[in-house]
Amino acid sequence: MKEPKEAQKAKVAPPPDKSDNGLDKLKSALEMRRRSRQEEDGVDKPEVPPPVSLGPAGAIVDALINTSPEKLLELTDFDRNQVSLVPQVVVIDDMWDYIEQVLAYRTNKDDYPVHHNGQKLPKIPDTSGKFVHVLAQTRRSLGGKMKKALEDMALAELETKSMDDTGGVGGHDFED
Repeated sequence: MKEPKEAQKAKVAPPPDKSDNGLDKLKSALEMRRRSRQEEDGVDKPEVPPPVSLGPAGAIVDALINTSPEKLLELTDFDRNQVSLVPQVVVIDDMWDYIEQVLAYRTNKDDYPVHHNGQKLPKIPDTSGKFVHVLAQTRRSLGGKMKKALEDMALAELETKSMDDTGGVGGHDFED
């Protein structure tokens, strides 16, 4: 004796209780489940702090991507004559910029602050500080020292990664 499908469904799953009391019971059961799961997972796993820097690889990438004039001075391979001349050229360029600002100030004193970010007078450049700074940068790249240092860092990083990945020197453990 087979019962119709509708009768089988009625036996399997009773109709949901639509009263407020039934919803409250369901909500409290769900809340109890959430609490029990939180209590089970109560042991918090310590979060791994983010690295302070990107390491040697990040320094290399930063040096190669950052195309500011300062980085270009550090990465260019200079000889001794260029090392002595580049800082002088930079200081002369700063002085020409200052002369242009003085000329603009003298030709139109009233409009000068409007066109130069609110400065009332031309700003005197720090030529000695700039000279020392550029000289230090160019000396770092004398004979390609900075470039060689970056290459050495990259090679060291590759060697340590290959040793960590493969577990030994030469890329392979002893195999039979």
